Formats: sequence, structure tokens, C-alpha cells
Amino acid sequence: MAEKGTNLQMKSTVAKYYEHLISDFKTNEKKIMKELDQLYASSGKKSKSGDLGGAMEGTEEIRQWQDHMWDRPRLEKEFGTSLDKGLTSEQAKDKLIKEGLNELTDKKKVS
Repeated sequence: MAEKGTNLQMKSTVAKYYEHLISDFKTNEKKIMKELDQLYASSGKKSKSGDLGGAMEGTEEIRQWQDHMWDRPRLEKEFGTSLDKGLTSEQAKDKLIKEGLNELTDKKKVS
């Protein structure tokens, strides 16, 4: 029985470490992005399509994504699927209509 208790303690310790690591990452990310925002603002440049400011504005929403840190049950729930079974043909058809093809789009290059 002591082995099970030790295993639970280890899992608890790992979970606490992971939570602390993620918290530090989020704090540091916010600090760095704030500094970048201040540097950009102090440069006096106005944002226009295709420049660094436009890219930064366009990535703000992406920066807030958290789905890469979700556990398997949450992923399955949020995306309405099962990692073991995948999507049904009907679900795949509906997602294709709703969200379009799963492909990257070409962006105008910055020169």
C-alpha cells in the first residue's frame, strides 16, 4: 500500500510543479509582450498592413490560446471528438462546411 501512496504523492508533486511552471511562463510572457508593446509604441511608427506592428496585433488573439495545454478529456470535449475514434463522416462534413479546409493560407511577404 505504501507504494500507491508514494505514487500519488509523486503525481501531486508533478502536478504542482507543472502548474507553477505554466504560471511562470504566463507571467514572463505577459511581461515580455508588454515590453515589446512599449518598445514598438515608443518607436513612433504607425501600424500598417504587413509590418511588425500589424503582425503583433494579428497575433494577440493567438497568443491567448490555451488549447495546447489542455489535457486529453478537455481537448475531446472542446473539439467534439474522440482521440481514439476520431470524427464520424457526418462530423467531418459539418466541420468542413463550418470551418473550411484544414490548410495554411498564404500571407503577403514583408519586404
